[in-house]
Amino acid sequence: MKQCFGNLGKDVSSVLQLGVLALFVMVSGFQCNSVRANEMGDFGQSQTEAILALDADYFARLAADPSSIEAMLHEEFRYLTHFQTELSKPRLLAYLRQSPGLVETFKLRDRYVFSTGDLALVWGTVQTQGQNDEFESVTSRYWHVWHKHDSQWFLLRRQAGLLERENR
Repeated sequence: MKQCFGNLGKDVSSVLQLGVLALFVMVSGFQCNSVRANEMGDFGQSQTEAILALDADYFARLAADPSSIEAMLHEEFRYLTHFQTELSKPRLLAYLRQSPGLVETFKLRDRYVFSTGDLALVWGTVQTQGQNDEFESVTSRYWHVWHKHDSQWFLLRRQAGLLERENR
């Protein structure tokens, strides 16, 4: 039990925000969409499609120029890694500067969105490949919480977990 919930207390704000988002989703008559990576194309104007495009842009920037994600990250951004390490915005950016080539290519699989008001939750599966042999191809499940502020969306929370080899 501690293994599953041991680190939740470290970021009460994240847990509360996720809980509030879940409550809004249940109360507000939410919309849920699944989009496969190979169906990604020229989107219309719906909020769901815009959020999925923004979410894909996060991975594209990570592959092309990791420092360019800085503008996408909320000032209170937190990332809980597979290894249960929490990274703030400055810590993630420092790590990306120290690890060039971490992501060269990515392939998004099924993704889902729940959104209401100024919050959106995206979760799905992504396969990433690094630029050299030091970084092997990995498949992970992730969730992102996006927050809209002054008509711009920012990534507020990220959590990712590596999938077992047999589940990839």
